Amino acid sequence: MTKKLSLEIIGYIIIAAIGAIFLYVFIHTAALSMGSKVLIRSEKFQAYIKEGALELVTLLQSSEGEEFPIGSLLTWNVEYPELQISLYREDKLYYTSPDLTASHYGLEDFYTFEVKTPYGRESVKLYPCYTKQFVMQVGIMSRMASGMLFIFFVLFMCHYKFKYLLRISEILKLMESGDLKKRIPLEGEDELTQVARHINALASRIEQEIEEEKRLRAQNMQMVSSLSHDIRTPLTAVMSYLDFLEKGAYSSSSQMEEYIHIASQKALQIKGVTDTLFSYVGTSKRGMTKKNQLFEAHILADQILLEIDDWLDSCGFNVTYENTMTKGDTLSIDVVLLRRVLDNFCSNIEKYADKMKPVQVSIKKENQKFILSITNAINLKGVETESHGIGLENCKEIIESYNGSCKIWQDKLQFQVVMELPLQNSLELSMKDLQN
Repeated sequence: MTKKLSLEIIGYIIIAAIGAIFLYVFIHTAALSMGSKVLIRSEKFQAYIKEGALELVTLLQSSEGEEFPIGSLLTWNVEYPELQISLYREDKLYYTSPDLTASHYGLEDFYTFEVKTPYGRESVKLYPCYTKQFVMQVGIMSRMASGMLFIFFVLFMCHYKFKYLLRISEILKLMESGDLKKRIPLEGEDELTQVARHINALASRIEQEIEEEKRLRAQNMQMVSSLSHDIRTPLTAVMSYLDFLEKGAYSSSSQMEEYIHIASQKALQIKGVTDTLFSYVGTSKRGMTKKNQLFEAHILADQILLEIDDWLDSCGFNVTYENTMTKGDTLSIDVVLLRRVLDNFCSNIEKYADKMKPVQVSIKKENQKFILSITNAINLKGVETESHGIGLENCKEIIESYNGSCKIWQDKLQFQVVMELPLQNSLELSMKDLQN
């Protein structure tokens, strides 16, 4: 549980105040006690007491015509402020020095003697005491000492908090200079600790965002390179078919129209890829714009096999097919993205496969997944073509964005790629639509 810093500081102040009060009482009492011992042993003070006592005796004995010489006694008190008296006549108190009530100012010792006056015998109690000025000086000294202790104790108790604040300030300066790996050590459980915890969390978040920004930039550049690679594949096909048309390498008007149709489709595919490319340029966050459509899985499987057959057949490959997909399942996918994946697969076969051996294409349903498998022999005698693997990496990302997978196996003789996409049961989908 977080402590309140204000309550903690108030606690320090209360403890310091209590300590200061005890110190004040101790210094004040000790100073008066020590002063009394020193003063009472002083020969000068003893002479002062004796002189004052003799003056008092003289005053009382010469007070004829004035039974109670109050005025003379007051004058005597002014002359001897460090001596206080009580006068008794016939055991009755008739005079007390004005300051005698402040008995705590007095010393421990007092003197008692009798004086014979014209009005009878009087008993005198004489109290040596401090002057008010001395007591005031002791009080000021005690207050100053206790005040200094109070300030010192508060500063001492708050020293660790001030030190912690300075440490927070130093680390904040380091963070400000760009060192976001620095962290403030957590000490205690108060508001300062909470502030340090929040600053650490903020620094971690900023550091993560910077790292994420770097990663996204790298991914963005990779995506641009990948899409550029995807443009080259259909562009090569367009140029090939246009070259056939330009050279008149067709046997009939229907074949010419087929070439034109294929070139038109590839041009539209290039447009789709370039639109996607422009959507990525200048963006800081990675994300694919999908226009998903719901397809019957068995119909989509036939269409995929037809497109692969058209491509590979035109390249001179012999293709064997196996399609066990049946009715009852659907697949939600963006057909443009799917075409990009298939074009990459076919482009890799065109570049690296051995035309003397058949390409095996299989489509099946397994564990409620649409599985496309393409296997080809590697052309060991062909001209080596530089490959960065960008196209296949892009294919993986597209398929994984649909919660699918793209697995690749390769050895010296054979290459295989397996694409898996989740299927939806048509009946269950219809029931959900009815419920909605």
